[in-house]
Amino acid sequence: DYIQKPFDPEILKKKAERFLELHKDKKRILFQRTQAELRVAQRTAELEVALTAATVAEQAKANFLANMSHELRTPLHGIIGLTENMLADGLSDPHQDSASSVIASARDLVGLIDEVLDFAKVEAGYSGLDSVPLDLAKIVKGVGALLQPRADELSVDFSVEVSDDIPAGLFGDPLRVKKVVLNMASNAIKYSADATVSIAVDVATTRDGWVAAQIRFEDTGIGIDETAIPHIFESFVQVDSSPTRKYNGAGLGLSLTNSIIDIMRGTIDVRSNLGEGTVFEVSFPLAQAAEEPSSDSAKTGQNALSTPEIIEKLQGMRVLLAEDNIINQKVAERALRRIGCEVHLVSDGLEAVEAASNHDFDVILMDWRMPNMDGLEATRVIRETAAGEHLPIIALTANAMKGDRETCMRAGMTDYLSKPINWSALSTLLINLREGNEEPES
Repeated sequence: DYIQKPFDPEILKKKAERFLELHKDKKRILFQRTQAELRVAQRTAELEVALTAATVAEQAKANFLANMSHELRTPLHGIIGLTENMLADGLSDPHQDSASSVIASARDLVGLIDEVLDFAKVEAGYSGLDSVPLDLAKIVKGVGALLQPRADELSVDFSVEVSDDIPAGLFGDPLRVKKVVLNMASNAIKYSADATVSIAVDVATTRDGWVAAQIRFEDTGIGIDETAIPHIFESFVQVDSSPTRKYNGAGLGLSLTNSIIDIMRGTIDVRSNLGEGTVFEVSFPLAQAAEEPSSDSAKTGQNALSTPEIIEKLQGMRVLLAEDNIINQKVAERALRRIGCEVHLVSDGLEAVEAASNHDFDVILMDWRMPNMDGLEATRVIRETAAGEHLPIIALTANAMKGDRETCMRAGMTDYLSKPINWSALSTLLINLREGNEEPES
């Protein structure tokens, strides 16, 4: 600013006062900005601390779920395995019936544990979806075969109908799809004793590269009261929750199924009349490959084999079994010897590495959690040796959370089975490995 001479003292005074006021305003604005920046920095620091705490909490949840899965599956594997061994050795009729009931009860408990852990994983936000080749017809038919004994036990007329129009080359999350079908079908059978249950599967084209899987579960069981229908997808809710209820369960099956279908961006609808039956219609999208894979490149599963056939194919197969749990050692060793395998037993990863270095084996069955050296580290060490570079290593572990299989494969393992072990599946896997590794006869 300026003042022209001769200047008026009053004008000078006013200009000076205005400059002083502007200076004060500038200092006040600078102070306020500094305070604001400090508050932002403080809030940012608080958010970073909160984010770190949340990350730690989420990791703690994941660790807890993994530990619970492992600790619960390990004794169940022993119970089921030892009881199956007793049945295989031969028991009198009353004892055979009791042993079969023990196995059935233990498998029911495995199913309940899986249901609770799956629910906990969904609640904790572990909801990633895989997109891998998926055989929808095979999944549904497999669930049907799995549930047929239970349906027979309850005198349920159970049927599965799969449309011939289902295309090959579908992609999705097979484990999630199987879980949905298993939950819905087992639920229908549970409430339909002396009645009928049917599963019908079809697809509809939605847009280029996608189809909508449509699965209808229909039963003529007890039905659902119309006042209860709005609540059946809520957690821990059962149609009959009274102390005298006839049907047991945690009340998580439909809630978990609904959550999975939401994750898959699908829908589930229900119609029911009390005393007449229920219809659930499930739909979810699946990606479709532009070209169907050739049959030559498709993997074919091993047909079910009788025990003599298994023994003939696996006779003399040299197996290194790495397992620290004494009961599980007994279960696995007896089961493997019963199908003709020669078993070398070790109790931790260090012993497994030493045995693999000093002996010739056809396959290693490796537990994950063991003292001194775990199965993952043992696998990495074995893979670094000339003898172990191409040696099949199969994980047999109670670690059954999403991502555990991938962790094993990254460590260098060939395949993965979760406990309680399905010995039929393991036998099939061993046969496929042996036949794939055999040199052609000259």
